[in-house]
Amino acid sequence: MITNRQKYAQYRMKLAKIRRAKQRTAMLLREMRLPGDRLLAAMDTEMEMITNDLATFEDVYIDPEIVDKLSSYPKMILTMRLSLGWSQEELARRAGFTRRQIGRLEQDGYDSARIKDALSIASTLHRALFNSKSKSPG
Repeated sequence: MITNRQKYAQYRMKLAKIRRAKQRTAMLLREMRLPGDRLLAAMDTEMEMITNDLATFEDVYIDPEIVDKLSSYPKMILTMRLSLGWSQEELARRAGFTRRQIGRLEQDGYDSARIKDALSIASTLHRALFNSKSKSPG
């Protein structure tokens, strides 16, 4: 399991090495006309496991600088929603959430938002603000 950025970098290097080794091995096996299906399959399995570990880390890792910026996230959602004149219900409907979820996300100190949800709501608000500005005369 990858637990930090250093291990992540090590796993990426390991994956690259296995890929290169597999390519060379496959070429040698072909040239020598030797069976190597099991060896190549084992290398594929190892690469798949490393790829899954990398993806898992990428899904859950949050850079400390981003954490600092996310502390203002509840206020940002509330400010953007109100500037559009939307209720919590309206934002929830447009973003695919419940009103209760939006209410929780707008609370100071709420720190259980998933990055995917935060991005979805931010994208919904951004699109709406962009569209409202592009339609206004000016």
